[in-house]
Amino acid sequence: MTVSTRAAVRLACAAAVLALAAPLRLAAQTQTPAPAAASETVKDLPVAAEQRQAYVGTYEATMPDGQKVSLRVFEENGVLRGLPSNRDPSDSKRLLYQGDNVFQPEGMPRFVMTFTLADGKATKFSFTREGQVFDAVRVQ
Repeated sequence: MTVSTRAAVRLACAAAVLALAAPLRLAAQTQTPAPAAASETVKDLPVAAEQRQAYVGTYEATMPDGQKVSLRVFEENGVLRGLPSNRDPSDSKRLLYQGDNVFQPEGMPRFVMTFTLADGKATKFSFTREGQVFDAVRVQ
């Protein structure tokens, strides 16, 4: 594989966390919910400040090619936002709360992040790509 091809593959994998080319959705801990129908309305439920802090952190996932990609979840002006490590801060997406530790990045109806909490703090979030479940584990 040429250097430019490897760079393109790495860029594509890193972008997969939030800016996806293929439809993605996240699965609950051991359950894989049905994908949302295109006609379903995306919720934007309120999230209390204490609850938001449970999700704030940096998460890392290993993609099928072995490339590690990270996503920073942070709070800004009372809302949660997500930002892949390779993106400009202005590219962050607001995370819309769907209930039950499930978030959906604004403007990305087919991408769903399902967080797992332990002792009041998120330890990972899960997503499904092409039928395979991936975990983005909290690293910070």
